[in-house]
Amino acid sequence: MLAALLLACCCVYLIVWYLLDPQGLRRYPGPLFAKFTHGWLLWVGITRRRSEIIREVHRKYGPIVRISPTQLSFSQPAAYSQIYSFNNKVTKSSFYDSFGSAMGLKNVFTARSKTEHGQKRKLLHPLFTPQVSREFTARTAIVMAGLLEEWETRYGSGNIDIWFDCVPWISWMAFDEMADFIFGEPFGMIHSASDSVSVPNNWRLAIATEARSFEKYPARAFKLHDIVSQRETYNYFIGLLPPWLRGVGRLVLRTQLESSRIFSAFVADKVIERLATQSNSAHPRDLIGRFLHKAGNDSFQPESLIAELITILVAGSDTTKNSLIAAVYYIAKSRTVQSRLQEELDVHVAGRTPTFSEIEDLPFLGACLDETMRLYSPVGLGLPRTLPESGIWISGEHFRGGTTVGVPIYTIHRDQSVWGADAEEFRPERWLQADDTFTTKFAEAFKPFSDGSTGCIGKHLALAQLRVMIAAVFNRFDVTLEDSTRPLHVEDWFVRRARDCRIGIRPRKW
Repeated sequence: MLAALLLACCCVYLIVWYLLDPQGLRRYPGPLFAKFTHGWLLWVGITRRRSEIIREVHRKYGPIVRISPTQLSFSQPAAYSQIYSFNNKVTKSSFYDSFGSAMGLKNVFTARSKTEHGQKRKLLHPLFTPQVSREFTARTAIVMAGLLEEWETRYGSGNIDIWFDCVPWISWMAFDEMADFIFGEPFGMIHSASDSVSVPNNWRLAIATEARSFEKYPARAFKLHDIVSQRETYNYFIGLLPPWLRGVGRLVLRTQLESSRIFSAFVADKVIERLATQSNSAHPRDLIGRFLHKAGNDSFQPESLIAELITILVAGSDTTKNSLIAAVYYIAKSRTVQSRLQEELDVHVAGRTPTFSEIEDLPFLGACLDETMRLYSPVGLGLPRTLPESGIWISGEHFRGGTTVGVPIYTIHRDQSVWGADAEEFRPERWLQADDTFTTKFAEAFKPFSDGSTGCIGKHLALAQLRVMIAAVFNRFDVTLEDSTRPLHVEDWFVRRARDCRIGIRPRKW
């Protein structure tokens, strides 16, 4: 009886709230359930097909769709610059609060205040410039060489194809590569063919430990991929809930919340260990060294650095991992594309590990990378932004303050009015069209790293790394998919995760 009464009260509240329509959204179409409750977005998240479903509802309802009682989704590329531009007063929505580290500290990703975000970004920006990214690609090439040596030893047996799932290998490579960038040395995952890591039982103890008198403390072994995946699951689902329901969500997702804390402990452990070997070099070789050199020791707080690195380690490894898997899949799927790419590489780097300077301007390699990022941008959803009290104009209409808005990247990357009738196809040649009209249209709709003041700070690093990685794989091997008719298995969370990609390799002969 009580349950029925509570249900009736909830229904009455939702109907009254809908009729009051405080943000003036009732006139916009969308799924019926989404107009009354955030439960529709939660359901979409549970399906792990959010990007596809949001695109489907745009096809059904039009360019402006209501996807929750307070949120609108826009499918026009022109709306992107209006929402995410440097000059408007929109802010990140409460969705980002769920991505705070287990220590409760803000970082450049979770900071919602434009002032706070700008301060954090200003401190980190010199660590991710194009020049820094170029310098680091030499070490990216070394990590990639280690991966390809393992592949050739284990799977490159001449004329006999040995099929294997490249996903775990690329995941280990991505962790090793980001560890090298952040801490100055890889985790050693490629060599051990495992992502097992040691994590202290208490991250607070790690923080309290004096860097100069560093001592180890009780630790447990975990699979890094597993705890990162659990952490991302927690962040994503808590973010989909309205703030007043997140306490309940934390109770339901206790295991995932614990994984988030474990991951924080792991990063804290690595940071304190790195600080114990701190040098005074004016030319540090890793991100932590560069950060210390810029920030100065007087104002340095380990907790703040750890909060940033928790996000950087995940974001950097996720971007390279999933994008490289997608590139391997798409390029291996088309013999024509793979052959053309290898012909270009043979002219410049045949028979040796490519350097970034040798491949930086190769047009077809660049086209393959852009086309991969178009069809498989690691983040496919519409990054949610909350409008200021005065509201703003979008697509010729004025929207009230407090409304949450976004433009789904997955959708605009498949807009046939921009990309043509073959927008679903992997066709790198589209990027080589000389027509300026195409170039302008593509630039407006191509947003794999977001845009504006909150665009991905690691964009230059990720693109430089991926260019070297793709060139290294296809310069060394002919790659074949075990089943070329099978779509790439992708699960949608905040980051789109490629789940398996079975390939065969044959060493190339020059």
